[in-house]
Amino acid sequence: MDKYIELDFAKLDTDRVKRRGYSEAVFCECKNDEQLIKIFQSFKDIGFNVIGTRCSKNQYEILKNQFGEIIKYNEQGRVVTLIQKKNRKNWRNCDLYRRNRRYTGCGRSCRNS
Repeated sequence: MDKYIELDFAKLDTDRVKRRGYSEAVFCECKNDEQLIKIFQSFKDIGFNVIGTRCSKNQYEILKNQFGEIIKYNEQGRVVTLIQKKNRKNWRNCDLYRRNRRYTGCGRSCRNS
């Protein structure tokens, strides 16, 4: 699988979970409805999660109509999520986690690494 999906208006990072430990974040505020649907559909097609930030209630409703119950919205935070699978085991593989926690792979923090 390629590390990126190229759309006419966006470059989607499909390798982000593996590299950073969390899903791609999409800035919704400057996207039109068609663009948002294409972005979320691209991630849905490959089975990846996606987070949309600064999402309006109207944008959420459009995504909800398109994708149904897998779309969740936090109105206060203006965040929309499409969660298809939990990434619980990937967070310990994240370089940022290892640097901050001095993770050695042994299941505990270790200051000698």
